[in-house]
Amino acid sequence: MTALREVLAPIYLKLNRKQNIVGIISIVVSVCLSLFYFSQFTEQAFQKFFSSDSLYLPSIYKDLFIDGGSFKGWHVNPAPNFFPDMLFFFILMFFTQGNLIVSSFLFGIIQFYFILFVVYKIFKTFAPTITLNKFSLIILLFSLMPLFYIIDGESYNAFLAFSNAYHNGAFLMALISLWIVLNYLKNPRWSLIICFFIVATISIPCDKLYLMCFIVPAIICFCILLILNYKRKLILDLLLSSIIAAVAGLIIFYIFAHNPYFFTPQAQQFMCFDCIRDSWELFRMQMISYYSKFSITQFFFSISLLSFFFTALYTSRKTIRIITKKDICDVKYVYSLFSTIAVPIIIFTPIFAGNYSHIECLRYNIFGFLLSIFNVILPFYDKKQFNLVSNVSSVCFIIIIFFISLGVPNKIQNPYKGLKNFFTYYPEEAKELDELTKSLNVQYGVTNDYWKAKRITMFSKQNVRLYTVTDFRKPDPHVTNEYWYLGKETGEYSHPNF
Repeated sequence: MTALREVLAPIYLKLNRKQNIVGIISIVVSVCLSLFYFSQFTEQAFQKFFSSDSLYLPSIYKDLFIDGGSFKGWHVNPAPNFFPDMLFFFILMFFTQGNLIVSSFLFGIIQFYFILFVVYKIFKTFAPTITLNKFSLIILLFSLMPLFYIIDGESYNAFLAFSNAYHNGAFLMALISLWIVLNYLKNPRWSLIICFFIVATISIPCDKLYLMCFIVPAIICFCILLILNYKRKLILDLLLSSIIAAVAGLIIFYIFAHNPYFFTPQAQQFMCFDCIRDSWELFRMQMISYYSKFSITQFFFSISLLSFFFTALYTSRKTIRIITKKDICDVKYVYSLFSTIAVPIIIFTPIFAGNYSHIECLRYNIFGFLLSIFNVILPFYDKKQFNLVSNVSSVCFIIIIFFISLGVPNKIQNPYKGLKNFFTYYPEEAKELDELTKSLNVQYGVTNDYWKAKRITMFSKQNVRLYTVTDFRKPDPHVTNEYWYLGKETGEYSHPNF
């Protein structure tokens, strides 16, 4: 042990003189991995990234601001994603002049690093001296997600890190809410409680998953803190604000769901208790497949599981010490308590609601695993050797990623060529239909393939309009405008001719 310390001490001193050097290197590595991810897209990855569900936001923007249509008649997502996803995506579409490829790319990249930024600000509330060096391990672990595709060939799980309208907005708003709460407990101001109430109220009707990501675990956390007699007045303010915001948000969602202007469908199979056994079995087999096969995915989910175990252990020991008057509550404890409560709620709610009907339902509960990944340094942050372990671990991590990348040259294509292909993507089915409709002089058509209809409509260079119908040739306006089928008063495509 002494010999090891003598070897590592000079490395630690050099790294510590430059408090952010390892952190900056970690960010550079992370950005390179993210860009490399987009440069390696195959047709399968393109179909996932630009699926009909992912084209929900750009299709609304195109209808409203390019084609001159209106919001009347739109069938939005069960989670409408008005904020922050829709607002931010529309801003990007405006500045890129309606380029959905560039907007989707920028949205994914900015969202990815903004989540990291908010997590960093959360840690700042209870660890003001935290540096990028100390945060570097979190950056690198989160940046393993692009490697799900690059190394493991798993396009869907990697896609979840950069997706739009796939509930990342709810998770981001939960993190922002948590940041506001911790700041309020640290430095109480009415402006913060008002911001918290507004954020919570807006987030619920935009995506009810926010209830499970923040409101429910926060209410449980606040009740425990009241029992522990921690800043009772402030906790009561937060508890009442959470409950009132939840009620107000659900009322707004009810108004959305019953307004005559646009349509908000209910989520399929929600609270289907007969489906709990099937949901659990599917989730169990999915996790077994992740943990049993040596891969980046296995490493990521294993670290997440270990992180949750140590965070829960830290929280339990701290709780016992507080109850026995051997320790006191602080903001770090509040965060660890919230995390310990939130992770299992986020992960298991879709299962016990009977809503985990497909492996892609991981989009509902992957945020529990991500929260655990972010907490990997939490239980050890106050330890004397944390700086040394964190810096050396990050450097080793960077070296390992480098050698892994060297080991898969047969799997990769030229990054420059790959990025060029990404930004000039033109789906083969859209190209073929463009050529066909140009020779036949037709513009409108129908299909019962939901996954092809919007991709062709959005990527067509001949303004081909392909709409989804049921097997009985009835309009199926899921995430489209019902007036596309019937005609409407305004818009470039207001008089369809099938």
